[in-house]
Amino acid sequence: MTNEQLLNYPKIFTNIEKYFFKIQKISLNLAFILSTFVKIIKKHKIPQKIMRVISENIKENLKITLFSWNEKYILKFEQGLLEQTYKISQLDVYGEQEVLEILKNEDFIKKINDNFEKMRADWQILFQ
Repeated sequence: MTNEQLLNYPKIFTNIEKYFFKIQKISLNLAFILSTFVKIIKKHKIPQKIMRVISENIKENLKITLFSWNEKYILKFEQGLLEQTYKISQLDVYGEQEVLEILKNEDFIKKINDNFEKMRADWQILFQ
């Protein structure tokens, strides 16, 4: 190693030290921003999008589940490996009771069963 190279070492270390302090300052700023963001979320109680089960019923050969999620009611019908899902805006109905009233409509349930029969037939055609 030459004398000239040895003389440049202090400059190199000085530059490294400057960059280290800049990085440290940036990381402290990021930590502050992150902690502030967490405080805002906690303070304003920003809702998390959690799907919750409101009711589960078995009617004839259908499993019927009503969910509430993202300002919607989700009405899911299952029959074996097949399922049908209907989304209803919570603004379009007066509450979950009104959605559950849909299940008392025999014509609607018959259409659901007819759809399952068609789905099953379509599925079987794929595997012939």
